[in-house]
Amino acid sequence: MHNIPLHLIPPQGLILAYFSNGILFDTYTVSEGRIHCQGLSRFADDTMTECHLFNRDTEYRAIFSQAQGQWITATLDKSQEQLIHPDLLYTQTVLVKKEYATRNGLPTQLHIINRYQYSAHDTLQLTNYRISY
Repeated sequence: MHNIPLHLIPPQGLILAYFSNGILFDTYTVSEGRIHCQGLSRFADDTMTECHLFNRDTEYRAIFSQAQGQWITATLDKSQEQLIHPDLLYTQTVLVKKEYATRNGLPTQLHIINRYQYSAHDTLQLTNYRISY
């Protein structure tokens, strides 16, 4: 599993993690120098390939790149979006699968805030995104 720098993630929020044998979508908190998440124990012996830890304003993302043989990480914050022209931000609302949305503490929908920019050829390019709820 990726060694997650705890100082970069929200102290509590949601985790969306992809493993070779399934997906984890659950609440988590950080205390005593570790991430506490009830569902994480289910994947203790599994290989994680992607992880998003987020709250309404911040997301820490780690994705394993097979080609590079390493984790690619990013921390995205709502305050960064204040520097982007509003026309270049597009928020998608996606429904959470009923299996997850009916559990305590989990939202029924997520927001994907897409960040765009214009290329040198005036085409619109997706440069990044942030998950929120």
